[in-house]
Amino acid sequence: MGDLVAYDWEPDDDDAPESATDFGEILGMRWVPEPDGHCLAANTWVYFVRWTHSTCPDILPEPFYDGEPTLASDLRLVKYG
Repeated sequence: MGDLVAYDWEPDDDDAPESATDFGEILGMRWVPEPDGHCLAANTWVYFVRWTHSTCPDILPEPFYDGEPTLASDLRLVKYG
């Protein structure tokens, strides 16, 4: 808990840059042993992140916690947030 992470994504908004990165802090995690209703694959870790800022701040409010799980494979560790 407390690790700083980044999530790279491609905005759909025409006014947004081609790619964006959201930065946040890990609040919790959960093992998903079987597929569930959130389209999560089996045998994977998901993390719950409090997002602190983004390279695309006009699209996403900051800081915020949306309660949605993020796949471990979609996150990367960063040294600073």
